Amino acid sequence: MILNGHSTGKRVTSDRKDDCMNPAIQKGKILGYCAEHGSITIRDAFEKLHINSPSKRISELRNSADYVVDDITDYKYNDEGKVDTKFKRYFITRLEGGVS
Repeated sequence: MILNGHSTGKRVTSDRKDDCMNPAIQKGKILGYCAEHGSITIRDAFEKLHINSPSKRISELRNSADYVVDDITDYKYNDEGKVDTKFKRYFITRLEGGVS
């Protein structure tokens, strides 16, 4: 912990699990992002939503009976028009009648 610009050497902890580490909250962030932007990439989830295990959360949504997760392979091109990066883009849709 920092107090008046000096470290006290004490670590601040909480009994409550941090929201950013809660899988349900992380999945909710992914679903919200998809609702707003139409799709999500692992990089989007990691950099914009600060989710450290986005692949796991997307896999959990895919295995849920409440969601359909489709993906496509997308490409980023360099200035010369050659493929620079290949990545997956995920489209997540809630099934009608789903409970989560």
